[in-house]
Amino acid sequence: MFKSIVNTSSLFSLKSLAGVSVRPLSSTSILYKPKAKKGGKADKGGKGKNAKSEEEEEVVEEADPTIVLGKLEAKFKESLEHHKKRIAETKLGAANPKIFDNIQVEINKKPHIFTSLAQTALKGRNLIITVFDPNHSKNIVSSVLGSGLNMNPETVPNFPQQLKVPLPPPTVETRHEIAKQLKKDFDNFKNSNDKFALSTARAAALKELKTFKKSDAIKKVSNDVEKLFKKYSDELQNNFKAAEKSVLK
Repeated sequence: MFKSIVNTSSLFSLKSLAGVSVRPLSSTSILYKPKAKKGGKADKGGKGKNAKSEEEEEVVEEADPTIVLGKLEAKFKESLEHHKKRIAETKLGAANPKIFDNIQVEINKKPHIFTSLAQTALKGRNLIITVFDPNHSKNIVSSVLGSGLNMNPETVPNFPQQLKVPLPPPTVETRHEIAKQLKKDFDNFKNSNDKFALSTARAAALKELKTFKKSDAIKKVSNDVEKLFKKYSDELQNNFKAAEKSVLK
């Protein structure tokens, strides 16, 4: 009886489909067309999980490891730009308007960051501190005097929100201190855990290369990473040496 039902069902299906126009299932083969180029015609039977995994493996194998070099060089250039900005700030020494930025100012027995209360600008041989609230001027003067920077803020007549800080003339000692800081900045930008250090960018690139399948191409790119590191390390050092020379001359 069961066999009879099956046969009847099959006849019913054939009759019901006799007048229906069926579209060929060509969309599946289009999805795998890139792979068909390599092995000839696409296998109509390879539409399951095995065919999908094979295609994914093919994509991984075709990934170009040299893209790592492009990203690495962009990071190295960014590091050099940040180093140049740091050099400019360090060379200013005491004349750097950011010199007070990290000072803690106590108001009502609570510490406040200097930049939340005032801002500083360079004007001639003076630093001008503009206090947002004149009532905080005395607190800021006390904090600057106690900072160990050897600077003495003065009130500006008729401008209660301003403080003038005369800059001491540069000496041989201060020039050498600036040169020491320039060397420290150079070492930090070349090899440290700082996000703008060349070594940080190199480590990230080598780590990314490990995600690719091992091959001769990976070895070559790894060598190129080291060559780029050497190139930009030399450029970093040249910038440092030029800055050091201009400070000590």
